[in-house]
Amino acid sequence: MMVKVQGYLQSDIKNFFRFSENYSTKPAYFMMLFLCVVTYGYSQQTFDAANKQYDVLQERIKKKDTLIHYITKHYECSQVLSGRIDYYYEADKLVLINHLYKQGLANLWTSEDYFIIDDTLKIKTLTTEETIHLNTEYKKDEKGSSSIRVEKVIEVVEQRMFFDSNTTSTCFARKHAKNGLDWDAAYFNSLALKESNCIEYDDEIRDKYKLLRKAEKKLNVGYSYRKQQCIFYMW
Repeated sequence: MMVKVQGYLQSDIKNFFRFSENYSTKPAYFMMLFLCVVTYGYSQQTFDAANKQYDVLQERIKKKDTLIHYITKHYECSQVLSGRIDYYYEADKLVLINHLYKQGLANLWTSEDYFIIDDTLKIKTLTTEETIHLNTEYKKDEKGSSSIRVEKVIEVVEQRMFFDSNTTSTCFARKHAKNGLDWDAAYFNSLALKESNCIEYDDEIRDKYKLLRKAEKKLNVGYSYRKQQCIFYMW
């Protein structure tokens, strides 16, 4: 009887502690869930605010706002790696770095924007544009003779990395492919940015940003056909 009673009591005690454990963890679980939602909402709001500022700055640059001035620097490390860097300033403060470079033998140019608020990197935009030539076979007449037509397709992929001082980066992206003759930049810019996986690492971007800031002081202004410095071997 003692064994049965003891077993019965042990069963009740186990159930009690199991109930207490579940009951005590629920508030903690909901609190963690609440904090995640709040953090995500705050991050989304801060990204939206910075993103809006970035888009406004882009429009001002496009319209040649006289309050914004820039300098251009070029570099060439080899036949397969060269680029151009534009530094944009407002009230003597650096607000944007545009880095356009070509790497490799393929006809692929990459454009990067580094949007800066109060001397702090906030948004890094990577835009890749690739021209694809497709061979399209079509019939020419009723006899069945055919010929090959080359169709030029432009594919653009843009990813924006948002840097918050308290967290790692959050990434958003959009992409579009269209026949070269029908490409519409305004339509592409109207596409919504959707949260996506980051294709670049935070540390790499921060290191590249530091390199571009050094190049701001070290590289010569303008372009010289005689000799170009290499961005990686100046120091």
